[in-house]
Amino acid sequence: MRQDSTRLIAEVSEKLNEKNVKQIAIELWVRLQKQKQLNRLDQIINEVGSLYSMRQGRLRARLSSAKELSQEQVGEITDRLEKKFGKKIDLHQEIDPDLMGGIRVQIGDEIYDVSYAAKLHQLKQKLEGGV
Repeated sequence: MRQDSTRLIAEVSEKLNEKNVKQIAIELWVRLQKQKQLNRLDQIINEVGSLYSMRQGRLRARLSSAKELSQEQVGEITDRLEKKFGKKIDLHQEIDPDLMGGIRVQIGDEIYDVSYAAKLHQLKQKLEGGV
């Protein structure tokens, strides 16, 4: 099933250069409905967006924080990520109160988690392990 969605994503991203986005969205919706995979639409949209960003020489990143960050904070995080990866970053911010504080950044399969929730989890593991 993963291979089918990867092939579908590749086909859709190739068509981005050939057709208008509305027509592509309709074709994707119909195809997912026929394959009974509408529940994977968010995942597919994210992967297509990542492919598009990569073609533009950019990386997509998801920034999660317990509360909304200021423009200055988001700009500083973006600047640091761009320096670290050597590419422009498309940063998408989301609020996740479960983090309790700090931030979590995901770029592709890499996750940088400096949230309070992650620190508490690490502490719990150390205490349970007797370390």
